[in-house]
Amino acid sequence: MTDWIRSLLKLVLASLVLTLTMAAGTGSATAAETIKVGFMAPLSGIFAQAGKDMLEGIKLAFEQIGYQTAGRKIELIEEDDEGNPAVAQAKYRKLVTQDRVHILTGVLLSNIGYGLIPPIERDQLPTLYLTTPDDLTKKNVSKWILRTNFAASQPMHALGDYAARVLKYKKVAAIAMDNPFGHEQIGGFQRVFEDQGGRVTQKTWVPLNALDFAPYLTQVSRDVDAVCAVFVA
Repeated sequence: MTDWIRSLLKLVLASLVLTLTMAAGTGSATAAETIKVGFMAPLSGIFAQAGKDMLEGIKLAFEQIGYQTAGRKIELIEEDDEGNPAVAQAKYRKLVTQDRVHILTGVLLSNIGYGLIPPIERDQLPTLYLTTPDDLTKKNVSKWILRTNFAASQPMHALGDYAARVLKYKKVAAIAMDNPFGHEQIGGFQRVFEDQGGRVTQKTWVPLNALDFAPYLTQVSRDVDAVCAVFVA
């Protein structure tokens, strides 16, 4: 495991423990009450492996602290959002109204992350996001959500700069998943690449449920220096 991955895991674990400790001390859970942590991610469908990896990670973190914090027990309640925004809304309501969770974590897909912001704000539910919506720290800043990951466009700024200044590319085609993550990543690349004199000549958006990529790959122009591709799982 590389040093930067170790550092990221430590940061996520520290953020989660800090949030749990804050919840334990602010009255959201009574003195003797178990702290209920709701976890939601795609545990089935094409994004299932990423969701399962997230779940195993949080279980490992809780095992390391003995499923306790600030002298209180932790209960983990898992829900499968199936990578579907409508299902995610229903599972969120179940976690809040039936399970009465004190904290929400998980959330992989950015379109689901954006959709959950209004109910999280309404319910004032402390939440840890792994998903990467740019606007969580820009237009729609939420005081109830802590993003433990990068902003979607952020790493693509460096790639756009490298493609233009070091690789000397002039024309690039883009192909990406058709959700906010894909759009924001390509947008980050395009902004810096074109600031350096390059040009994104084509964008192809692939539906999230696509299993056959051939119809989309054949649309990519051959008259480019490179292809910038953004996909998850």
